[in-house]
Amino acid sequence: DKQAKDVIDMGLLVETISEDYSSNTFTPAKYFKAGLPVHGNYCGPGYNGEGFTLPVVDVLDQGCQNHDRCYKWGAGIGANCECNRQLVDFIKVNRRWIPESALWVADAIRVYFETIGAIGC
Repeated sequence: DKQAKDVIDMGLLVETISEDYSSNTFTPAKYFKAGLPVHGNYCGPGYNGEGFTLPVVDVLDQGCQNHDRCYKWGAGIGANCECNRQLVDFIKVNRRWIPESALWVADAIRVYFETIGAIGC
C-alpha cells in the first residue's frame, strides 16, 4: 500500500523475530545489528560518540546518547528494559523536533525498541 521499503523491511524483521521467539529459536546475537540504522554520533549499535567525546548532532542523537549512557552492555535480556522504554518515550515526545530527514530513522529505532528491545521486559 505504497509503504516505504524501510517500513516494509522493518515489518518483515519484526515478523521473523516474532516467529523465532514463538518457536523458541530466538537468540539476541542473530538480530543484534539487524535493521537498526545509524544516525549522528550515537544512534546505532556500537556508536557512542567515540567514548562520549563527540557532540550530539540533533534531538534524535540526544535521545540515542541518553540511551547509550543508560545501556548496560552484556547484561542480558531484560536488563535494559528501562533504558529502551526511555528511548521510545523520548522519540515519541520529541518527534516534532527531529529533522524531517531523520524521521524514518527515529521511527525504525522506536519500532525496534518497542519490539526486540521489549523482549524479556
